[in-house]
Parts: sequence; structure tokens; C-alpha cells
Amino acid sequence: QQQQQQQQGDSVMPIRQHYIPFSAIRSMSPQEFVELIVNDLRAAGVVAGSNYRFGYRASGDSALLRDLCTAAGLPCTVVDLVGPAEPGAVGVVSSSKIREVYQRAGMELQHLTVFVAFHYEVLM
Repeated sequence: QQQQQQQQGDSVMPIRQHYIPFSAIRSMSPQEFVELIVNDLRAAGVVAGSNYRFGYRASGDSALLRDLCTAAGLPCTVVDLVGPAEPGAVGVVSSSKIREVYQRAGMELQHLTVFVAFHYEVLM
């Protein structure tokens, strides 16, 4: 757990950051995953991309996440994907595409992680 500070209006709020290894959550159902977020992590809210998949074998999607969070009384915001910024560009911006570009350019992936890859994070 890592503590940070976040400025909100005139007050400063502590932010707690947790790293959860994928191996600890990969077999959870969507319901179990949301229960973890609500009960164990005590999150104040959830933000996910519209293509977010979660739960065992990616059985949950962003609509289910929103429904489960709503039922648990947890605010959930689903955001649109970031699209191409230039006319004629194709596709949605994603970490997979960024890694592909770096690989084509001959950069090692361990250098890429310094710039764009992060562990899954829960900020509260």
C-alpha cells in the first residue's frame, strides 16, 4: 500500500494505492471481484473503459461492472475509448498497440514499461 496526497478543493485527501497480483484475482467471478473492491478495498468509486472485461475468463463487461457496483452502492463511471487523434488514423489507442509500435521500432519491452505500462492500480 502506498500513500499519496490528492488536492480536492481546499482540502487534501490521502490516496491509498494497492497492488493486487493478477494471480490473486484471475479465478474470481465478476461478483466476487466487485465484492473485493467494495468490502476489502473499500473503494470510493470505480472508473473503467467501455471495453473493460473482468472476472474469470473475462465473463464480465463494463455494463455488468456498472450494474454490480450500482447494486452495491458504489459509484461507477464507464468512459469512452480514446480514438485516433489524426484524420486517417485507424483504431483505438491501447497499451497493446503502443507495445506493438515499440516492438516494431526495435525497443525492448522492459524499456517500454518505464514509459507506459503500470501495474493494475486501485486509487482511493
